[in-house]
Amino acid sequence: MNRKISIGIAGLGNIGQGVARIIESNRDKILKKTGIELDIRSVCIKDMQKKRTLPTDAYLMTDDYNRLVDDPQIDIVVELIGGVDAARDLIQKALKAGKHVVTANKAVMAKHGEEFFRLAEINKVKINYEAAVAGSIPVIRSFDVSFISDRIISIIGIINGTTNFILTRMSREGLDYKDALKQAQKLGFAEADPSLDVGGDDAAQKLAVLSRIAFNTDVSLDDIYYEGITGIRPVDISYACEMGYEIKLLAIARQEKGRLEMRVHPALIPKSHILASIRDEINAVLVTGENIGEQLFYGKGAGQLPTASTVVADIIDVARRGEMFYEYDRYEIQSIDDLKTEYYLRFDVDEMPGILMQITTVLTKHNISVMSLIQKQTDSHVLPVIITVHKTDEKNMQDAFKEISSFDFVRSSNLMRVL
Repeated sequence: MNRKISIGIAGLGNIGQGVARIIESNRDKILKKTGIELDIRSVCIKDMQKKRTLPTDAYLMTDDYNRLVDDPQIDIVVELIGGVDAARDLIQKALKAGKHVVTANKAVMAKHGEEFFRLAEINKVKINYEAAVAGSIPVIRSFDVSFISDRIISIIGIINGTTNFILTRMSREGLDYKDALKQAQKLGFAEADPSLDVGGDDAAQKLAVLSRIAFNTDVSLDDIYYEGITGIRPVDISYACEMGYEIKLLAIARQEKGRLEMRVHPALIPKSHILASIRDEINAVLVTGENIGEQLFYGKGAGQLPTASTVVADIIDVARRGEMFYEYDRYEIQSIDDLKTEYYLRFDVDEMPGILMQITTVLTKHNISVMSLIQKQTDSHVLPVIITVHKTDEKNMQDAFKEISSFDFVRSSNLMRVL
C-alpha cells in the first residue's frame, strides 16, 4: 500500500534546490521502489523576492520556518538553512512537534546532536544527518545499520575536501600554500573565507558527528584536539615525499580500554597506506571494526547533487523506519598530551656551526630518540633541518619543539605527526 509523505524544506540554496529537483524528477521511481510518495508541501526561504531557477509554484512558500513546524500535514522537516542558532531552534521545535527531521548541518549536529537524539526518542520520531559528513558517502548509515552489531575500534578519515585539494596541488604541482588555496577558490573547492576548512574546524565538527555514532557516546568539540594546514610549506611536502610519505589532514578517532582518543591534524602517511592515494577534493573514511576488519568509504564529499541525493535518501529512510532509540556508552576522553607517536620536525636555521648539536641536545634532554636527520646545502643562508623521531610522548615532543623553536638561530619551524 502506497503512503504519501509531506515534506517541509527550510532553505532553498544550492543543496535545497538539488533536493527539490531530485524528488521531482525521481518521484515515480521512488514510489515504485518504496511504496512512498514524496510530496514537497512547503518551502521556507530567506528572501521571498529573490528570483530562482527552480519552479516553486507548486509549493507553499514562506519566510517563517515556524510555519513548517505548525503545519499538521508536514511529516518531515528538512533543515538546510545552515549555521547553528536558527537551525537548532527549528530542529528543536520540529522534534517537539512530533515531526521527523533531516539535516545536512554538521555544525549544529556536532554541537547539539545529543540534545536532538534525546528529543527524538522522547517524541518517538527520528533525526537523520548522513549528509552532514562526507557528502554522498554512506558512512553514518553504515554505522547505524550495517555495523550496529560490531565494536568499532578506529576511524581514520580525510573528511575535508578543501584541504585535501590544497595538499594535492602542493604535492603534484609544487605550489605553495597560498597559490594552491587560490586555485581551490577559483574552482569552487574553497570558500572566500576558508578559515573553517584550513584551520581544521570543519574536520573536527565532522569527526565529532562520526565519533558520536561510531562509538555510541556523547562527544563535544572541546574533546577534540585539532589544527590546520596553514603551516605546511613546499619544503615539508618535498622532504616527506623523499622519505616515502604523503601529507594529509587526518581526522582520527580510536577507542581502547575505555579511553577515546580524537584528533585532527596534518600527518605524514606512508605512500603504501590506502589513504595516501586519496587526492583532490575526494573524501575517504577508513573504519576498523572488531569483526568487519578494515572498511574503506570513498567518494565525493561535497557538491550539490551528491549531497542532495544523500538528503533524499535520509528522507526515504525516515519515512520507512520511524522512531529512534539511543543509550550512550561512556568513555574517558584521552588528552592529546597522552598521545605517543612518531614525529616530523622542520627547523629553518641560520647557517652557523654547532646548531645540530644544540638541537639534538634538547631532544635528548626530553628523552626523544632521533630516527633520521637531513640537512642539505641551499643557495640561501637559511637551511632546513629535517628530523624524524621515534615514538615519543606528545607533551615531551611539544616541550622540546617549543624550546628549539625559541633559539635565535631558528627562523621558522613546523611539527607534524606520523600515522
